[in-house]
Amino acid sequence: MVASDSGLQSLDDLDSSVTIGVPGVNTSAFLTLNLIAPGFKFVPMLFSDIPDAVKNGDVDAGLLIHEAQLTFGDSGLRQIGDIGQWWHSDTGGKPLPLGLNVVARSLDERYGEGTCQRVADLLTASIETAVREKDASRMHLQINKGDRTEWDDPELVDKYLSMYVSALTLDMGAAGRSAIELLLGRGADAGLCDSLESIEII
Repeated sequence: MVASDSGLQSLDDLDSSVTIGVPGVNTSAFLTLNLIAPGFKFVPMLFSDIPDAVKNGDVDAGLLIHEAQLTFGDSGLRQIGDIGQWWHSDTGGKPLPLGLNVVARSLDERYGEGTCQRVADLLTASIETAVREKDASRMHLQINKGDRTEWDDPELVDKYLSMYVSALTLDMGAAGRSAIELLLGRGADAGLCDSLESIEII
C-alpha cells in the first residue's frame, strides 16, 4: 500500500473515508485488503496506472502488485503498509496466495482422463524452464517491456522474477493448500467470496 501526502501513515488509517486505487476486484490482493480494512472506497484500474493515480491525487492510496511494488519510490510515493507482511504476521507465517492457474475438471470428460494432469504438467515444465533459463526470462521482459523503462535495470528484473518464481510456485505443498483454504475461508466468512467445499490440487 502506498500514499503520497494524504496523511495516511499505516494500514490502521484505512477506513470508509479513504479511496484506494486497486488492481481489480477479483485479485487476492483486493480480498486481503478487505480483510484488513473492510468498507474502504475503491477505484479499479490497471495496476500500472495506480502509482500515477496516487501521485496525482485521484485516489488517496494505492494497492500495488507486480513491478509497481518495486518502483513506487520513483513516483515520490511512500509505503504505508505491506499486506503480505500483515498476512504473514496475522496467520503465523503462512504464505499469501498471489494467484493460481485453474483447470476445469470437465476437460477430462471432454478430452480423456488425464487431460487436466497433462495441462498441469505443461505449466510446471514452463515454470521450470523459466527458472532454468534465467537469461531468456530476462530477455522476454526486455522484448515485451514497451515503454516501461524499469526493465532496463537488471537488478530490478532479477528481484521481480524472484518475487514470483519460488519453490512454492513449482510445488505449493501442504503450506500452500493451507494458505489458500485459510484466505478463501476468511473471505467467505466475511461475505467477500463464495465458500468452497474443497480444493483439489493437481
